[in-house]
Amino acid sequence: MREWEFKSVIKMDTQSFVDAIEDCLVVSDACTFLAEPNKFVIEARGLNSAKTEFSSDEVQIFSDSSTARFSLEYLNKFIKGAKISNKVELNFSDNHPMRVNFPAGKIMLSFILAPRIEQED
Repeated sequence: MREWEFKSVIKMDTQSFVDAIEDCLVVSDACTFLAEPNKFVIEARGLNSAKTEFSSDEVQIFSDSSTARFSLEYLNKFIKGAKISNKVELNFSDNHPMRVNFPAGKIMLSFILAPRIEQED
C-alpha cells in the first residue's frame, strides 16, 4: 500500500470533532477544514454559518497551511467511529482526499473521503 503525504495532521478528542461536525450539519451539506501551524478550523456556510476553532493548546496540529472542503453526509457517518475511540486523527491536504483515523488499542478504524470540489457554472 502506498503511503500518502498529507500537509496537515490534526490529532484531537473525538467528542470535540463530533460536536463540530454536528454543528456544521445544521447549516450546510459541506464543511471546510482550515489548518495553520497554531490553529485548526471546521466551518460551514449556508443561510447561517457554523464555525469551530481549535488552538494548538486544545489539539495537536502538525501543519503548514491547508484548506479542503468535504461532504458532511459522509463525515456524519464517519463520526460513528467515536464509539470505539476517544481520539481522532485527521490527515488532509489542499483539495486532496482526507484520511480519518480512530485508533483503538491494536486496531485502527480508517476512512478515506474525497474532497468536495465546487463546480463553476
